[in-house]
Amino acid sequence: MNKLALTLAISVTLAGCATKPKPHPPSPVKHQLQSLPIEQRYGIPIYLKNTNGTWTASEVGDINNSNTERVKLFPKADWKADPDFPRGGWDTTCKPGSEVRSSKSGDYNRCNSRLFVNEDGNRILDRSLLERILAQTGAVEMVRGTEPLWQYRARFEGIRNTTNEVAIKAFIDTYSSYDPDHVIKPLQARLTDIERQAMQRRNYAAQEQERIASRQTRREEYVRSLKIGDTIVVKSEPVVKYSEEVRTYTMRSLEYRGLIIDIKGPLLYVQWQNREPRMEWIPASSVSLP
Repeated sequence: MNKLALTLAISVTLAGCATKPKPHPPSPVKHQLQSLPIEQRYGIPIYLKNTNGTWTASEVGDINNSNTERVKLFPKADWKADPDFPRGGWDTTCKPGSEVRSSKSGDYNRCNSRLFVNEDGNRILDRSLLERILAQTGAVEMVRGTEPLWQYRARFEGIRNTTNEVAIKAFIDTYSSYDPDHVIKPLQARLTDIERQAMQRRNYAAQEQERIASRQTRREEYVRSLKIGDTIVVKSEPVVKYSEEVRTYTMRSLEYRGLIIDIKGPLLYVQWQNREPRMEWIPASSVSLP
């Protein structure tokens, strides 16, 4: 590569590096929550409203309003907070004009949030500002009383679709006297259904074991009753056969018929009608039940 080409290559590479935005730092709150069980990672949403420079906290709000921020406070992370954007709001690429929040639902993101600032060509969360706003508005004190409700809902989400009887029983035992969303009765009905299905499976398994034991007993009695001169049938292992009629492959077992010529303990000497070699010793246990 000549000197001019090398210089151009370096220039293009540096230009690309200069324009490529840096990834925003991961949230330390989310990092702290990762070490907790899923049912403890719940957050409590609250709205922060700016009116003529003064911030207030409210349990309701409209994120399409450019003066409103929505955050979640996490009880199991020392009540730290993170912005609560619609899906993708943290990772939105900030282009010219994206700092203006439209009235379109779901357009709230880090590009137009007042809680974010420009730093080294990127939009990052001003956590010190967020903490000051939370302290000024008393947001933590406002939502502390609602923590049982959000914990209850978070635990319900964890068992909403489960068939684990232990987990469902634990939830019912914990919240039988506190059920604001009225989920206990449906859970009890589901638990009854799960227990009924489990009983059916246990009964079927027991019946299947009985059938297997009965068949084994009949086989042993039949083998003990065999004598010289009896005709027996032995089935082969299933083999793949192509059927011209249905033009497909099927699994079939072949049947071999023979006459017992001699018996020595567990062995039978058989003269076959449809198998080669015509005469051979076979184990009595291989004989099929009639």
